[in-house]
Amino acid sequence: MTSVSALWRALSLNVTSHSRHPGGVQSLFCDGHVQFVRDTIQLEVWQGFRSRSGGEALGAF
Repeated sequence: MTSVSALWRALSLNVTSHSRHPGGVQSLFCDGHVQFVRDTIQLEVWQGFRSRSGGEALGAF
């Protein structure tokens, strides 16, 4: 078995969630709550959700 590591950083990609809901997406958070996140969310805030202990100030979304 060979080990392969990814050569990209996840936060460097402009990746977001997608949904057929108009205006946004239902998101499940690690603390167990579900929240509707609007399409107008800033990319930096969305990326902050995906990082662990990154120190990002997320503010309101």
